[in-house]
Amino acid sequence: MTTLDENIGTPESFYQLITENCHDLIAVLRLKYIYFLRIPKFEFEYINETTHKRVLGYNNEDLIGKPLIKIIHSNSYRYALNAFLNILKNKEGSLTAQIYKKDGMYLWVETRGRVFKDSHGIEKILIISREITESKIKEQKLKEAEAKYRIITENAHDMIAIFNRNNEYEYINEAPHQRILGYLKEELIGTSIVALIHPNDLKTVETSVKRGFLSGKENMELQIRHKDGHYIWVEARANFFTDEEGQRKSIVITREISERKQKDEALKKSEERYRQIIENAHEGIWIIDEYTNTSYVNQQMVDILGYESPNEFIGRSLLSLLTEEQKRLVEYYISRRKRGLKETVEFGIITPKGKRIFLNIKTSPIFDDQGDYKGALSLISDISHQKQAERQLKESEEQFKLIAEQLLMGILIIQDGVVKYVNEAGSKIGEYSIDEIRSWQPNGFSRLIHSDDKEFVMEQAKIKQQGLPGAVAHYIMRVLTKFGKLKWVSLFSKTIHFQGRLADLVTLIDITDQKKAEEDLRKSEEKFKMIAEQSIMGIIIQQEGKIKYMNEAISTISGYSPAEVISWVAEKYLEVVHPENVDFVREESEKRKRGEVSGLMPYNIKIVTKSGDIKWVSVYSKPIVYQEQSANLITIVDITEQKSVEEKLRESEEKYRFITENMDDIIAILDGKLNVEYVNEAIQRFSGFSIEQSISQSVLKFIHPEDLERALKLVDEGKQKGAAHGEIRVRRKDGSYIWIEVRGKVIFDNNNAQKFIIVNRDIDARKRLEQYLKESEELYRSLIKATPDAITVTDLKGKIIDSSEKTLELHGFGSMDELIGRSAFDLIDLKDHKRALENLQKTLTQDVIGPVEYSLLRKDGSSFLGELKAALVRGADGNPRSFIATARDVTEQRLAEKQLSESEEKYRNAYNRAEFYKDLLSHDISNILQSIMFSAESGLISMDNKAKVRLKLLEIKDQIKRSAKLISSVRKLSKLEKGEPILQVVEVQEVLTNVSNFIQQGVTEREIDIRVDSPIQKLYVHANELLRDVFENIMHNAVKYNTNNKVQINIRVGKVQKNENNYLKLEFMDNGIGIKDDSKRDIFERGFRQDGNVSGRGLGLSLTKKIIKSYNGDIWVENRVPGDSSRGSNFIILIPEVYSS
Repeated sequence: MTTLDENIGTPESFYQLITENCHDLIAVLRLKYIYFLRIPKFEFEYINETTHKRVLGYNNEDLIGKPLIKIIHSNSYRYALNAFLNILKNKEGSLTAQIYKKDGMYLWVETRGRVFKDSHGIEKILIISREITESKIKEQKLKEAEAKYRIITENAHDMIAIFNRNNEYEYINEAPHQRILGYLKEELIGTSIVALIHPNDLKTVETSVKRGFLSGKENMELQIRHKDGHYIWVEARANFFTDEEGQRKSIVITREISERKQKDEALKKSEERYRQIIENAHEGIWIIDEYTNTSYVNQQMVDILGYESPNEFIGRSLLSLLTEEQKRLVEYYISRRKRGLKETVEFGIITPKGKRIFLNIKTSPIFDDQGDYKGALSLISDISHQKQAERQLKESEEQFKLIAEQLLMGILIIQDGVVKYVNEAGSKIGEYSIDEIRSWQPNGFSRLIHSDDKEFVMEQAKIKQQGLPGAVAHYIMRVLTKFGKLKWVSLFSKTIHFQGRLADLVTLIDITDQKKAEEDLRKSEEKFKMIAEQSIMGIIIQQEGKIKYMNEAISTISGYSPAEVISWVAEKYLEVVHPENVDFVREESEKRKRGEVSGLMPYNIKIVTKSGDIKWVSVYSKPIVYQEQSANLITIVDITEQKSVEEKLRESEEKYRFITENMDDIIAILDGKLNVEYVNEAIQRFSGFSIEQSISQSVLKFIHPEDLERALKLVDEGKQKGAAHGEIRVRRKDGSYIWIEVRGKVIFDNNNAQKFIIVNRDIDARKRLEQYLKESEELYRSLIKATPDAITVTDLKGKIIDSSEKTLELHGFGSMDELIGRSAFDLIDLKDHKRALENLQKTLTQDVIGPVEYSLLRKDGSSFLGELKAALVRGADGNPRSFIATARDVTEQRLAEKQLSESEEKYRNAYNRAEFYKDLLSHDISNILQSIMFSAESGLISMDNKAKVRLKLLEIKDQIKRSAKLISSVRKLSKLEKGEPILQVVEVQEVLTNVSNFIQQGVTEREIDIRVDSPIQKLYVHANELLRDVFENIMHNAVKYNTNNKVQINIRVGKVQKNENNYLKLEFMDNGIGIKDDSKRDIFERGFRQDGNVSGRGLGLSLTKKIIKSYNGDIWVENRVPGDSSRGSNFIILIPEVYSS
């Protein structure tokens, strides 16, 4: 470990400075167990509040003592719990999870955890987390509004800006900002306004912003730093709003008010100065309103009149204090005030205590801005003493003349503007000789009068010399001596008769030294009193074992009232001292009594307050002279909180040091020349350099030469803005270079020296990944250009976000701008939209779908057949992000395939037909001929037996009929295969009846029972004459393939609806041998042999099916008895119905 510069501060404050200024989230978790499950519960014990508040919005109160689950997103909770259990098991580990911000939003963080034990041996987990949420693309907002209002905002006199929730500039009207603050747009956008706000205004602004987010509006006044460094006053009006993405923002209109503020400050100072003058004036001050009611009097005025408090005058009419004669006189003076006249008069009144006093009253009118009279202001002096002196002077005028020359006060007699007499003291005041004074021309004495006083003094001299009313007997004035020296004099004057004419007797007393002494004394007393009474430091003056003075702070510290403390005698005060410190305090007291100087000043002791609380105080004692006697001035400061803080700082120092030294990031402090002053242990793990090898080294020597210029720009940026962030390459001890992320902040030590605190993180793996992704992206682009298929990328809603040039060509678009942002469904024929949407949903679950065929559209509206394959693209987190699809035009291919298929079908049909006829000739015809030959031979043998011959001839006849029927069926089948049949309306019941009668009449050797079950008499379908062949074939087979003596055929007729079409349903149920299940489909095929003979059901049922299909109907066979194929068949026919009656 390196030794810290003492200027940085205490170790605790140093480590706290690092953690609180770190850009990462740092927390300490304590473990609580659910004992019956032994599952730990993780709770926050410490967080670096500044970063948590900046990144997540939480402060200590929100998280300390709260479970970690509070901020973990539900999607990440199970994974995060297992990860923290692994960290607990393996003593360290990492995880990536989603966490909630205080405002309800969430972000992704990468967290590293390490288990450690505190000073009590209790296991805890240190976690350091960094936000890794992908930077979102900032959308351009309010484009139309920007164009509309740009002229207004850019030409506005006021500054207009939009800030995001982090108080960063998102928009400014550049011209006013440059004119008022000196900044260009690029210097402000993305930076925080906080860096420009005067430190004294930060807390007020923070409070106003919080209040504004609740109320929606807020006005404030603050100081903002100009680009050249000076601060200007501005008035800001802020409107707070939430944008379309739910982000809280503010629009602020700011106006410069520096000039107004300067005037306000000047006015404030002026008002304070005049208030001090008024409150400390020697004259009484009396202000009345237009109704003669008193609105203000100072204490001097109250004292002159013999009252107790100014409150006895406020609101009271001046006239209520006067006699009737005085009222009339005052009303006369008030009438003169209303005309704007100022004047000074002498006035005699009787005080409440019966004392007669004389007043010198100088009164001025008060008018408002409209010129209306609003009252008067009077400066009033008690001239009772002067009046008494005048009387005495008159009685002893001669005596005065005798002693005048011996007096120290200056005496002058002025008549007609000429100084008729001046004594030696008077000449010394002006530093002119008596002869010089007597040689002055009329009013030549005015050269002695200060210019500010000249008008008043000369007016009074005139009044006195002429005996006019309004004379002021006594006033203070300033004198300028012959040599330019300024003196203060107290002037008493009165009108006298001198040599038979009126003259002005003036007495001057030099009070220059008195004035200075009075001012110095007043300032000294006010300063001490203000300091003593406002100080939080206790002050005691102790003299001869007694407490002569104490301020209010002593009561606050000890809990004893001033009366209790003043009453303490001897060592009574020792009862307040804590028993541990009594002997020490007593010894220090004895040292002071003996005149010894303590070497322990100040010293810290504990005291016990009146309520029993124990406090720490710092005591300092100093000998002084008080009221001309020796005394001790004792100051006492309550340092209880400081002691508590020191203890807490000591306890937390180890925690902060542990956190800093266990961080994976490199933490370093650089001096103003970028030399390393401090670095944590991560430097060894990170670069291979030890702490000792890094200290005092310039960081520039470790930076890659190509990145050196960028690094220096970051330094300049940090100096200007207070913080900077960037990415550079640095050299490891083995000579290799790796990428790091640098976050720096400017700080100042206790000597106000500029330094830098930087946090470095290894991002080499991320940089390699970025390079790989860049190469992968380039490969992806090359593949898109090279592939012959059209490639389209959409978001999860089907909106197109990227495509290949082939896609533009396939759909007839001229540029990518025409396609981007469209829905992919715009490229698919409306008839296929439903199927396309279903396939899109399947892709979300199956990841891949296709190939599928859609009718696709071109830009001009024309369509073509396209083959499409689609796949789901997932993000790094495994969640669906987009779809990618390839498409090609298969119109010509499908047309060729269709033509080929039709050709193959024709060839196959021709081949099958040839094979069929071959089979027919080789089997059926052959069998018929063999039967005829057999019957003929048998007949020839039995020629003499006519009955047998006749029987054989009948057999031959049957075989000929059979042959004719076979030939007829072949012709009908061939006719159906060659073209579309001609259909007409056929009544079904009639055909059924005819066929049933034909079957029953044609079979004589067995009983035939045919029954028809139909709820409707007349049933009509679209068919033709071949419908009879259908019924005949089915019923013939029911008789032929039946071994029972009684053949039963039940025909059930009904109606059904299929695919929104109405059909007639006929079921032919027999009690024959039935059809095996595996043969039910094949019996309708030509050439099928159930018994090895083509003459079986094959040709007849094949023809039957062909006929029914030509009607757009259907035919199939089922078991008459479900599950038992040996108990007869049920042939079912569906034929489209026309109508029924």
